[in-house]
Amino acid sequence: MTPRQKDFIREITGHKLRFTSLLALIAIGVFVLVGLTVTGPIMRRTIQKTLDEGNHYDLKLDVAEGLEDEDLERLSALDGVAEKEYFHTAFLTSKKRETVYISSLPKRISLPNITEGRAPKAVDEILLDHSLKGKYSIGDTIEFEREENPFDKDAKPVFNRYSYRVTGFARSILFLDDESKGATQRGDSIDGFAYVLPLAFRDPTITQAQFQFEDLKGLAVYSDEYVRLNERHKEGFKAIFSDRPEKRLDERIADIRGDIRDGEKDIAEGYDKLDDGWNAILDGEAEWARGEKDFLKGKADFQKGIARGEAALKDSKSKLNMARNSILFQEDRLSAGEKALLDGENAIAAGIVDGLAGKDRALAGIQTADEALENILREEKTIREAKERLERGEAPALRSVPELPYSEKTIADAKAELSAIDEQKDALRGKSIAAQKELMEKQARYEEALATLKKTGVDEQAIGERIKALDEKISDLKEGEDGSNLEKQKAELENALKSPAYLKAKREADRLKGERDKATRSFEKRKDAMLAGNKRKRELNVMIAAQNGAKDAREKALAQLEREQNNGAAKEEVKLARAKAELAAREKEVAEQKERALAVKAKSEEALRKLDASRRDLALAESELKNKKKEIEAGSAEIAAAKAKLREGESEFQKGKESLDAERRKGKRKLDLAEAELYEGRADLDEARAEYAAEKPDALKDLKEGEEDLARARDILNIIEKPIYEITPMNEEGIAYTFLDYSDRIDQLSMVFPVFLFAIALLLASTVMNRMVDEERILIGTYKALGYSDGAIAWKYVLFGTLAALLGGIPGGILGNFLLSSVVAEAYLSGASVSGLAKGWYPMHIVFSVILGMLATGFIAWISARKSLRHKTATLLLPKPPAKGTRIVLERITPLWKRLSFFQKVTARNLFRDKKRMAMTIVGVMGCVALLLLGFGIRTSVDGLVNKQFKEIDRYDYMVRFEPAIDREDHEAYLNHLKNDAEIRTAVAGHMESLQVDYDKGLDQNLIMVVPEDTASLKKVVNLRERKSGKAIDLTKGAVITEKLAEIKDVKPGDVLVVKDEDEREYKIPIASIAEGYAGHYLYMDRKDYEEIFDKKYEENMHYLATGGKDVSRYKDYDSVVALIDTNTMSDRVDHVASNINFIVMVILAASSTLAVVVLSTLTTINIEERRREISTIRVLGFYPKEVTRYIYRETATLTAVGIILGFFVGKALHGLVIRVVVPEFAMLDPALGFMNYFLPAVITIIISTLLMFWFHGKLQKIDMVEALKSVE
Repeated sequence: MTPRQKDFIREITGHKLRFTSLLALIAIGVFVLVGLTVTGPIMRRTIQKTLDEGNHYDLKLDVAEGLEDEDLERLSALDGVAEKEYFHTAFLTSKKRETVYISSLPKRISLPNITEGRAPKAVDEILLDHSLKGKYSIGDTIEFEREENPFDKDAKPVFNRYSYRVTGFARSILFLDDESKGATQRGDSIDGFAYVLPLAFRDPTITQAQFQFEDLKGLAVYSDEYVRLNERHKEGFKAIFSDRPEKRLDERIADIRGDIRDGEKDIAEGYDKLDDGWNAILDGEAEWARGEKDFLKGKADFQKGIARGEAALKDSKSKLNMARNSILFQEDRLSAGEKALLDGENAIAAGIVDGLAGKDRALAGIQTADEALENILREEKTIREAKERLERGEAPALRSVPELPYSEKTIADAKAELSAIDEQKDALRGKSIAAQKELMEKQARYEEALATLKKTGVDEQAIGERIKALDEKISDLKEGEDGSNLEKQKAELENALKSPAYLKAKREADRLKGERDKATRSFEKRKDAMLAGNKRKRELNVMIAAQNGAKDAREKALAQLEREQNNGAAKEEVKLARAKAELAAREKEVAEQKERALAVKAKSEEALRKLDASRRDLALAESELKNKKKEIEAGSAEIAAAKAKLREGESEFQKGKESLDAERRKGKRKLDLAEAELYEGRADLDEARAEYAAEKPDALKDLKEGEEDLARARDILNIIEKPIYEITPMNEEGIAYTFLDYSDRIDQLSMVFPVFLFAIALLLASTVMNRMVDEERILIGTYKALGYSDGAIAWKYVLFGTLAALLGGIPGGILGNFLLSSVVAEAYLSGASVSGLAKGWYPMHIVFSVILGMLATGFIAWISARKSLRHKTATLLLPKPPAKGTRIVLERITPLWKRLSFFQKVTARNLFRDKKRMAMTIVGVMGCVALLLLGFGIRTSVDGLVNKQFKEIDRYDYMVRFEPAIDREDHEAYLNHLKNDAEIRTAVAGHMESLQVDYDKGLDQNLIMVVPEDTASLKKVVNLRERKSGKAIDLTKGAVITEKLAEIKDVKPGDVLVVKDEDEREYKIPIASIAEGYAGHYLYMDRKDYEEIFDKKYEENMHYLATGGKDVSRYKDYDSVVALIDTNTMSDRVDHVASNINFIVMVILAASSTLAVVVLSTLTTINIEERRREISTIRVLGFYPKEVTRYIYRETATLTAVGIILGFFVGKALHGLVIRVVVPEFAMLDPALGFMNYFLPAVITIIISTLLMFWFHGKLQKIDMVEALKSVE
């Protein structure tokens, strides 16, 4: 070993503290510089590795409405596509209320990384997100609820089944963030993803297409070349599909309008059918009334005609009977006259013969005649009675005449009752329809209650059966067997039946069932009343019909009897003639006897009185007899003519009767047929009316629903939007872009904090090297006197500095490469679904940092050595002359200087004596304090971010987006629910739109525009204020944007902000104020400005809800609610960003504290080493140890205080710079610093300085005063 090498080793071993300080400074600088500069690449390589493992897409096309054939044709014609794959996608909610994104299983692109199990092979199998592993296991069944389409309630299901068996778990490059997988359009947080076979989808619509391009193979997603080429592909896709949204919108509008026209036509036809049905019933009623009137009139006319015919027949029959009796009487008279004529002739003859007999015979004849007359009178009485019986035509009945079943009064009462039933029927029908409608309403409410009961998941029947089965198992247990498990299962089932939700739903269902049963009984009662009325009506109709039939039968019997009597008339006439002949003979005989007796008596008397006149009387009698004989002959001719006429009349009577019977039967048949048709028509009419009344509510309900559907379709026509063709390059995919953006921000941060820290470290290293060269001035002169070249002499110091830099830089670089970078990267990727950090050597970063440290220390050593080597050898061998004494500034201020104590004056002179050391101490402390202030400032900004944004500024808990046009009735129910909800503390209505703002340095920024219903109500939920002054902002004075947007767009009050809507239309908005805001970009304006700038009518579409933390997710069940956003979701996202930044804070604080220790210890050591002779001198002069320490450390404390004060200003500037770098564009950290942000860095620095003071206090006591006084300073 050469003397120079030994000297170099002695230099290191003799000045261990100096070498260690230099090594530590470089190590800290390289550690932080390498650690932060490689963190960005590690994060990018980690993301790239994960994407490559899944064979990521280069560009993705999403169309929620699905790709049509024309879209697929355009895609198939693309050039430069290396691979493409189509997917079916949908969102479903599981029975456990997880929102799951389901996609068809990929075959080539974006393959899932299966961490456990296997991929699905059957349509009933599913591969789940690994984050759902805690809720499901392989082999479990996951059940989903069927999706709902508020725009089409009759839409077919998207899936063939909604129950799947879990086959495995996986990660997906589409969901790189495990903690936040995004949200659905309704605002539901996505809890996980899942893959099923394509055949599990019933709907064949393709909603997503992924592409890989030839020119992007092998390029990293984050590379500039990849971004440039993929941007070109993106623009190509935009050009290809530029016309499709508008075209599809027009087609859909045309389809909806066509459906509306068809629906209007169908509804009009439905109402026409109802009107036609009712008119048909009314026409039927009128026609039936006319028919009934005609029937009654015809029946009356028939009855009148029959009555007239019967009266005519009766009159004819009476006349015939009178004629017959007259003939019989004339014949009797004629027979009596003929007999009397004969008897008279005989009597006259006998009188002539006997008159001559004498008086005795006359007297005897008179006596005999009187006796005969008495007998004749009795006989005549008998004959008269017989004649009377003959004249009455008495004869035995030929047939019995049937009696009528009911009396005419009974039939009249029946007809009156029938009329009353018809009058009551309409009233009963109206009540029956009302009861039926009430029953339908009760049944609908009961079915809704059953659906609610079913949603509780408790099946009372199934649980009862299971409890029964468990009871049987328990009863079958043998003695000694443990049945606790069965008892536990039974208790769980019984507890399920006692759950509050189930009991409440069960009570409601039972109550509605009772109301339904009551309505059913009411309806059945009215229905039974109608049926009873109809039954009684039929019975009365049957009674009347039976009476009419009996009448007809009676009339037929009477007619038959008359025919039988007419047929037996000849016999009766023969019998009557025989009887008449016998009676006439007997009468003649009696008459003859009487005549004889009278004649005998008369003759005897006349013979006695007028014997002489008998001859004259005889002659007169003979003359009269001749006349009588002529009369009798004329009477016989008249009787013969009357008989002929009687026979003719009887023949006509029989014909008339038969004709009347035929007409009666014919009319009766017609009347019966007409009556049957009439009552059949009545029954059909009643049935039609009842059917119309029963079906009309359903028909009206269907028509009303159809009208509501048409109204909804018209509303949808007004709100329908163009389908969005979402084109997403891989480098712009939300989560991947976020993590890549984090890596870029780490790169930016590494250009600020590490460089600043490294600069301070190098600055202190230069001080150490300068001091080293100055201390070895005489040694350098000795080397020069011994003949060493300037280069050889300088090389020692260069090697000292570079070796310290090398020995400190290598471990610092290695630790930074692996330790610090891992800590920071894992912090930023803590929620990322990656397979592991892509750790590795980054030698260029380590080498560059180490070389930079070596060059810095070596160059400083070279410059310091060269500065001394310029002097001549003799000059170098002499001690360095002290600096020329000068008066400091304070000495020139006499009043102040006179009042300073001795130690204060010494301290002041010592401070300004070595301005270089003073500056380095101040700069070192200033840098440490600035870095500490930066760390604590970022921590304060981060910790207060969530509280300020979501407690002080945003005072609401939920934001509800709704679209009333989807279902206005449902929206009214939502508003009523909201109005009566006791859990809603505050509800503020407004209008919200999503806008975009161009951003040249990254992705275009999303902007949420809020237009409150009134500005006063907005203050209840949003505190618009200026950040610095805290002054409230008046929204009526103009539009307001949040501060981060104003910052990235460089917009100030009075400037104009250009925004774009979803249709790329631009609007220029004058900005009046800048509001405090830390999460997202917001634009606020009042209704007047909105309607003026956007040329639109203000319409409410959102509510801010303040609930005090209560859950209101139930409002998502309303179809009109399109999104319900929980501020907790946004705060969690911001908090996630903030937690990542906290790791950076810890690194900054640790590095700053370490640097502060090194800086203060190094500078204090240099100060002591430079002043060893001075310290020894004051100790010899009798200064106590504490006084010596105060003598030295008073200067350090003063310089530290100045450094702290300057560090406050530098730290604030650094804080403002860094907080703009470490957060993404959508978030902002509060740049305001509080008292503790200044207090803590100062306290930490003071504590470190104090601790070092105690350490150096002991070191001061160890200084060898003799050796120190021998040295030359």
